[in-house]
Amino acid sequence: MFYRPVFFLTLLGMALTVHPWANAQKTIPVPWDDTMADYQPPFDAVSEEDVVVIHVTHFNFLRFNLEADINTEQVVAYRELNDLWGQVFGFDIAKQLTDQLKPNSNQLAPQVDLFFKAMAEWREKLETQSEVLTEQNKKYPNIFLTVGEVAEIAKVVDKISTGLAEMAKVKQAAWKQTLPPATNQESLSAHVLFFLQAELHNDVTAQMEEFIRLGTMCIRGKRIPVPKVRAGSLVNVVLKGKALDSSDEIARVEFSYFVKSKFPLIFHVGYAYSKLADVEFDQLQTLLADGGENPFNGSSEITLYNRIKDEEASQEMTAFLSYEFPQEGKPNQAFMLGVGTDLEDVGSKIYVAGSYRFKKRWVVSIGGVTGDVVQGVDEQGNETGPDLFQTIEKAEEWGGFAAISLTLF
Repeated sequence: MFYRPVFFLTLLGMALTVHPWANAQKTIPVPWDDTMADYQPPFDAVSEEDVVVIHVTHFNFLRFNLEADINTEQVVAYRELNDLWGQVFGFDIAKQLTDQLKPNSNQLAPQVDLFFKAMAEWREKLETQSEVLTEQNKKYPNIFLTVGEVAEIAKVVDKISTGLAEMAKVKQAAWKQTLPPATNQESLSAHVLFFLQAELHNDVTAQMEEFIRLGTMCIRGKRIPVPKVRAGSLVNVVLKGKALDSSDEIARVEFSYFVKSKFPLIFHVGYAYSKLADVEFDQLQTLLADGGENPFNGSSEITLYNRIKDEEASQEMTAFLSYEFPQEGKPNQAFMLGVGTDLEDVGSKIYVAGSYRFKKRWVVSIGGVTGDVVQGVDEQGNETGPDLFQTIEKAEEWGGFAAISLTLF
């Protein structure tokens, strides 16, 4: 039904009015706390050209996981009408090296003493950072963080970042003091001790880097991009907070928003009364008497159609997508010109409407409607009776209509 170019002739006047539009980034802030069950986003609709990002803050990423489930539902009537308009425009370090790092002053040269001194300094840094991590892992039991807790985490992240750089330096210093390999037994032992401690170093630094990553998310929040979808889509978002050591859901946030057309259009839905006939038929099969045959297919049955509804007018729920001409100084009133379709069978009828919006959301519309109307005929094309017909066929007809509706987005 949407291919009929005749509908666009009535919309020609729209070209005289230009409304600029541009895509933008829309951010949905989600400051997590214990009242998020009733969260509402700052807007209920975006343009299909907008880039949408969900920004979660005050979430405890140190001890909880955040999962995002995003799905969409399509409002078919809106999508089809928009297409029509488109044609118009915890580590605790082991102290296992304590005994191994005790130098034998009677056997080791001064160079070896420097090596063990560097190793001891390195170990001390490892233990210090491990203690900081252990202490931090015991804090912040709640899934949401207060402003003060976020500030504390920021200081700890700075401290651990500094410690990470210092540990790299002392590790390098210890390596420089390692004796040349395979010169004697002490040199071999030194290399073994160095690489053993290097393994512990790698474990601790990995935990430090993970704390910095998660702590930074606690400070800055996590930005979750939402994939672009077509106009007419309802986007449903569910954010789930789960413990790190289990899949149990601790808390959730749910909200939705609608994706509007990139064109400056108003979507309104309501009830329409039109002069387009409303006719319905039931299909019947009847056996021919005395073994007769259907002259068309040779079978012993003939198909008849029983007219069960024959109204001169029709009434149905209708959706419109209208171009608005605002009135200066009257934000709650406007003239509009648009197209619509019935909701029961999207696309079977097309409405071309002139509308007037008043009291902000109410809209009255009048115009023309076209659609296929079913008619009953016999094989010669004449009616065979008041209700039974040999054949039915569709014919495109026009009629006037009036509608009352409410704007949704």
